[in-house]
Amino acid sequence: MQTDGVLLLSALVTGIALAGALASAVNVARQNSGKSSRRYLLPVFGLMAGLCALPLATAVHPAIHVFYMPAILPLIFALPVAVYRYAESRMADGVELQSWQRDAVLPLAGLGVMLGYWMLPAPDRRALFINGELPDGIAPAILALLTFALILVWIATSILYLIGTLRTLARYRAMLKSLYSNTETFELRWIDGVLILLVCFWAAAATSLMSDNLGIGLLTPDSLVFALAGGVLLMLIAFANGPVPPDAPDLQTPPSDNATSGKYARSSLSTERAEKIAERILKAMETEKLYLDPGLSLQKLARQVATPPNLVSQTLNEKLGMTFFDFVAHWRIQEAKSRMREGKDSVLTIALDVGFNSRSTFYKAFKRETGQTPKEFRREISASPDQSHA
Repeated sequence: MQTDGVLLLSALVTGIALAGALASAVNVARQNSGKSSRRYLLPVFGLMAGLCALPLATAVHPAIHVFYMPAILPLIFALPVAVYRYAESRMADGVELQSWQRDAVLPLAGLGVMLGYWMLPAPDRRALFINGELPDGIAPAILALLTFALILVWIATSILYLIGTLRTLARYRAMLKSLYSNTETFELRWIDGVLILLVCFWAAAATSLMSDNLGIGLLTPDSLVFALAGGVLLMLIAFANGPVPPDAPDLQTPPSDNATSGKYARSSLSTERAEKIAERILKAMETEKLYLDPGLSLQKLARQVATPPNLVSQTLNEKLGMTFFDFVAHWRIQEAKSRMREGKDSVLTIALDVGFNSRSTFYKAFKRETGQTPKEFRREISASPDQSHA
């Protein structure tokens, strides 16, 4: 029997999940697009609602418990898939994701076992899910064995999907740095918090499942599982419906922070042409001071130098050895250093004037570029006013 506290948490978290699903549906409808990455939030919220509603369903009528418990299997298999697919959709917003058949295999296996339980006679279902006893007969034994195997498989596959989600988000951030000079709006730093909570939620849920189904004596308070689930959902509602990047130009492959020899293997960019493009880029930055524009993007720079975006990106990576993000940050830091030598404005004013969108981003870029914080740089200037800091 569930305690009043667990029932209250179950109702609260289920309500949060349903509210998140409704908010995502409204956002998708407003965009008039079924391909928005927000569409992939709907199954995440729906699956969480289904998992967290188990105590409520049992409290409504005990007989529901014997039907709801088997349904947990397809739900827990589908949740890691849904989270991973959402991360993938952020990587390619507006593009229909493929290979869904592979991701559906394990949820369908869980669905098959669920149907098997539902087909058992009522006394056998009660013995399994209410009394915790294995009834006589081959069918209950096979289903119990399959459940045991599926739970073990879920533990392994959910870890793989979590790793895949982390790698996808790493590629997403690398892609953003190849396209935008300021990435705070799109970079999803909040997703780190979601992933930490997801790992904790996974560990608590896995421990609970093993304790309930494998008889290994572990104990996880149900209240902890629901509290972690609520934390995940609240963060998704607060941040996941934020803006996504506009359609990105085709760069052939998602760029990384390092220039690799095979990234542009199919490109026809010659050394001579790359040098000319590099000259145009440097001239545009020096004379036009494009870096002062906080909204500077690869597309804007490409238009300014009359060169396709993919060739600009390739030139920056192979000829200048930088991503677009680092290239623009370098020019902004040089401008900031010049203004800091004058000693007239505050660090925040200078950071915003040279094109950064936040103080924290400026500090991080300045430290990476100079090996000093802005405060240390100014202190050094004050100590040695004639020293060159170019």
